[in-house]
Amino acid sequence: MAGAVTGWILSRYVHAKVWKALLPAIGVVVGFLAGLAGLARVLSEEGGGRG
Repeated sequence: MAGAVTGWILSRYVHAKVWKALLPAIGVVVGFLAGLAGLARVLSEEGGGRG
């Protein structure tokens, strides 16, 4: 039982550290994709859209 509790606490700790490391990277990727989508929208509108 103690081993299961220790493993659970350890997994929670590792997950917290991983999330703290990943969140900035995820933010950068999401911002990059949002910028690409906005750029594609502007380019398609300037190029006459679907017409």
